[in-house]
Amino acid sequence: MNKRKGLASLGVVALIAVMILDTLVLLSIPPNPSDSILRAKFIEVAKKYNIPSVILMGIAYTESGWKQFDASGNPIIHTNTDGSIDIGIMQINSKGRSDIDRLKTDVFYNIEVGAKILDGKWKITPAIGDSDRNILENWYYAIWAYNGFSYINHPANPNGRYYQDKVIDNIARLIIGDDGQPLWTPVSITKPDPSKITNPPTYIDTPTPYHFGDLYENPTDNARVVQANTDLIMPTNSDVHLQFIIQNVGTSTWSPTIFNNPYSVKLTLVGGNTKIEKSIPISNRVQPGETYLCDFVVSVGTPNNYEITVEFFNGKNPFGQKVKSSITFANFSVLDQNNSNQTVSNYTINLNYKTDLNVNFIPYLFVKYVSNTQTLSTDLVQGINTNGQISFSILPNFKVPSSVTLETYLAFSTSSNLTNTFSYFYKGSYTISFNPTDGIILDSYPAALITVDGNSTNLTTRAFVPLTLGNHTISLTKDGYNTYTLNYNYSSFDYVFVNLAQSTNNKPQASLTNVDFQMLNQNESKFVNVLISAPDTNNIMFLMSTSKMFSFYPASIKGKGVITVIADARWGNVGTNTGSITFSYNGVKNAINLTASVQVIGASLKANPASLTVRVPDLISFDVILNTDTPLKNISFKVDYPQNNLEFVSFNSSYLVKSNDSLTFTGDVSNVQSGSSILTLTFKAISESADKVLINFANLTATNETKVNVYATPFELKILPPFVKPSKVTGITLINNVSKVEFSFNESIAGSYRIKDYEIYRSKTNDLLTAMYVGETTNTRFTDLGPFEQNNTYYYWVIAVDEKGNSSDPSDTFVVKPIVFSDTKVNAVKLEFYIGSPYYYINGIQMKMDTSPIILGGRTFVPVRFIAEPLYAQVIWRGETKTVIVALKDKIIELYIGNPLASINGVQTAIDKDNPQVAPFIKDGRTMLPLRFIAENFGAEVLWDGVNKKVTILYNSATH
Repeated sequence: MNKRKGLASLGVVALIAVMILDTLVLLSIPPNPSDSILRAKFIEVAKKYNIPSVILMGIAYTESGWKQFDASGNPIIHTNTDGSIDIGIMQINSKGRSDIDRLKTDVFYNIEVGAKILDGKWKITPAIGDSDRNILENWYYAIWAYNGFSYINHPANPNGRYYQDKVIDNIARLIIGDDGQPLWTPVSITKPDPSKITNPPTYIDTPTPYHFGDLYENPTDNARVVQANTDLIMPTNSDVHLQFIIQNVGTSTWSPTIFNNPYSVKLTLVGGNTKIEKSIPISNRVQPGETYLCDFVVSVGTPNNYEITVEFFNGKNPFGQKVKSSITFANFSVLDQNNSNQTVSNYTINLNYKTDLNVNFIPYLFVKYVSNTQTLSTDLVQGINTNGQISFSILPNFKVPSSVTLETYLAFSTSSNLTNTFSYFYKGSYTISFNPTDGIILDSYPAALITVDGNSTNLTTRAFVPLTLGNHTISLTKDGYNTYTLNYNYSSFDYVFVNLAQSTNNKPQASLTNVDFQMLNQNESKFVNVLISAPDTNNIMFLMSTSKMFSFYPASIKGKGVITVIADARWGNVGTNTGSITFSYNGVKNAINLTASVQVIGASLKANPASLTVRVPDLISFDVILNTDTPLKNISFKVDYPQNNLEFVSFNSSYLVKSNDSLTFTGDVSNVQSGSSILTLTFKAISESADKVLINFANLTATNETKVNVYATPFELKILPPFVKPSKVTGITLINNVSKVEFSFNESIAGSYRIKDYEIYRSKTNDLLTAMYVGETTNTRFTDLGPFEQNNTYYYWVIAVDEKGNSSDPSDTFVVKPIVFSDTKVNAVKLEFYIGSPYYYINGIQMKMDTSPIILGGRTFVPVRFIAEPLYAQVIWRGETKTVIVALKDKIIELYIGNPLASINGVQTAIDKDNPQVAPFIKDGRTMLPLRFIAENFGAEVLWDGVNKKVTILYNSATH
């Protein structure tokens, strides 16, 4: 990182490596890790030190070409003109280091040390812009300082090295690694104007356009959604659960490890100019063919109809279906009108809710019966909505005990077909006690009229039927079915289920017989739920599909159930696709006829970059890129943006014109090459956003001689509040400088993020760039134990660091001259105390105490530590006995608060034979001891100056 005597050509090194490859294997030469491993390590270490990974990787490539060892297996070493060496992949300078062997042999350690050095350079070099660490342009000075923050690298120096510019140039290059992948994604970092950089450098604005790093961001696999609910209406500003059952339809097993869960499912909601993303890991092992329940918890602030997309990922690699659906979020509330403890009659549970949602909907409750944490049964119940008054009448589908806990999950939908994969927005829990009532819950498939002992009850199954003890004749009748007669001897409450038999072979039914999925892009899927009903439950009804494009779940139905039908464009043909889901019962068939169209996108619009994270009040500029595989003539679209968050500034285009009253653009693009920009837009961020906001390209049309299918991807923005770094540390106050430097300081005021700690830097000169990092503290007090040199002045700076690694401006310089003795045997010490003054002197150097010497009973008392520490005596305080122990060399003195007697090497001695009232005491939290008694017992000479009220202690260890 300093001036070097020579630099071997990497091309020569590569040639030698090829020539002697066989020899390397024989000699077991240490290998360089693969680029895949190095890339992962650079990203890991960069995130640890809050450095954009491309910056750290670019420096490493510039220093060593990402090599720790040369072709002979030796660590890459470069010798500098001052005799020091630069070592390994990060070229760590050897000066003053004790870890040289490890730097040579441990490539990962070498990377970590380099990151730590770069982090330190960031903190002590002048600020660029707002010091946001995630803006790549803000690292210009820190990169410069990594190689020496001197004029040799100044961009205005005609004979300069320009190290930082070389790193930035490398970062802009596409460099392919040994794994066939780019070492990093190239970024063209904007360099500052050299004329604006002073010598030495000082603050400059962030060069524009600027680019963000990666600090604030997250095979044979195949998957599909097999069950979910549609047409839901959910409340805004509330935690909503959206559930999907997914299925592993690939050949690999989704296996989480003890370190991470590589497989995940991502849910995206897009409505208007709002985008919300949520990812959840697949935390269980899922083998091919098995299913997994995904429960996404989202909160949406803006009412709208949202398009839902469900995607699957292995790491960052997408796979499987890209499933599309929709959901409505509206502003409404729900009031639970039920008591948490209820006693019910006739085994019928009535629950009521109130809502101010004023559209047509069907209320649903998914019900779970629980006893002693065990789920006894579940049910899906449809309620009644009468002008916002919602009522559910729930009759158990099993023989219930005398008391249960009823867990309920509430949802609204415009669909009459919901599955048990239940999305919900409100969960209730009620303790239900049943009044013992004579009768049974009578259930049947299908539902039928109930007659008891020849009398009509006007009840339809499922129903509670009151009965008296004894024999009863119960009949169930339904058109098309044989009458079922049950001779029942009633003795106690029970649940009875009856399966009716057809009188003729009836046709199985479907709630939808024709489904049109309309238009799908080539990688998309959609689904719809259909209620399938068999005539009876004597046999299982199996379903079949006539086209691979159309699938369903579950594969069979007994009685009645909702199936999810999926159209997957990956298995369809371009154009119109037709097929059917067929099912039969006792030889009688029925079918759901299906249609879907698959389109090829002839042209597309997308933004470059595709997304950005910005701060208020940044200017945001991006290009609109046209991609087309067919000749185009004209194109037209409207730019739709969230005006609460963004302000339109300007546009620039050689092809398009803007309408006068809106951001509608039209123009002839017949001469545009695919992949080129047709429009540049500039906006200003005026308000932060909790969620991602979108700039959409709406009303999009494109033509040649005919209309061309054209698709647009919105431009995504995350808008952060204005960045504020921690405030500058002030109020540094010296506490002690005897053989150490101890000081306190005022707490820094947090900016955009919480304060993590304070870093301390020290130098022998008043130049922060030469300072060394000496430690950190999480409180506002720090002790530096050195080592220090005698008669030297030291300069300190304190820098506050927040939890994202952003640092404050350095504190003003704090200057200290420590009192340093050559060893623990103090040669000569002169202490001077003044009665009533907190200031005292050690060998002529003024110091300050936190309390003053006083005279009591004609004797001078001082805080014990201010005598003991300059003499290198040890002081021990035992609070339980209120005892002070002072030890120096071979003498131990014990004194007791309030006691005129002391112990010297175990011998009891009077502190003052002439005045028995002289005893140690505590003042302002400090232990005050009689000065003369302590000093003279340690062999010191005590002098009294009555005129100046001054006490002088002279001590020479050579004579004592």
